[in-house]
Amino acid sequence: MAMLRKMSNWREAKKRKRLLNPPPEREPKLVRWHRFEFGVRDKIQGRMSYGEAWVDLRSVRDAAKRLRLILKHCK
Repeated sequence: MAMLRKMSNWREAKKRKRLLNPPPEREPKLVRWHRFEFGVRDKIQGRMSYGEAWVDLRSVRDAAKRLRLILKHCK
């Protein structure tokens, strides 16, 4: 019984401490920005293909992977 009372007191003390000392505000996370973007247009339907029309060009490897998935889906 004494241990339960002690733990309850600890919880209350933690709650009071949190109210007296709120955590500092965190700085917003930086958002990655890429200069170039690319998109794929379907000539038959005349629309941009699949989801977001324009995607940031992060790297040639990323672009190749995205294009490979589009071509695989269209077959």
